[in-house]
Amino acid sequence: MQHTTEAPVKEQIRNELNVLGVYFTMPPANGYGRAGGFDFTCCVKGRFLGIEAKRDYKEQPTALQHDNADKARLSGGVVLLIHKDNVELVRTTVTAMYKSDHPVRSYWPARQMPAADDIPAPKLRRKRP
Repeated sequence: MQHTTEAPVKEQIRNELNVLGVYFTMPPANGYGRAGGFDFTCCVKGRFLGIEAKRDYKEQPTALQHDNADKARLSGGVVLLIHKDNVELVRTTVTAMYKSDHPVRSYWPARQMPAADDIPAPKLRRKRP
């Protein structure tokens, strides 16, 4: 049976973080929090780790999630986009963060730019005389 939600992925991430002893919160996505936030907000050895869970590699982050990931990385944080096929990346990244004070690489895909045909032409306004 194939799951249609990201709940199993979140459960695997939660188990990994618990085994590794990582402090984390899972802010609810109920409309009262900050939009586009990470599914897991973690602190590893005093450093920020944001984890976004997706069902599989085909799901892409939203534009708002990309913006938040960019801000977190520019502030020195580490961000991960985790799906069912790369959950082991959580353990690898957290272990690297515990063992080193050097920057740890984020795993976040580049934004997919729309094709030139998909970008609407700008509306030109005439100036009134």
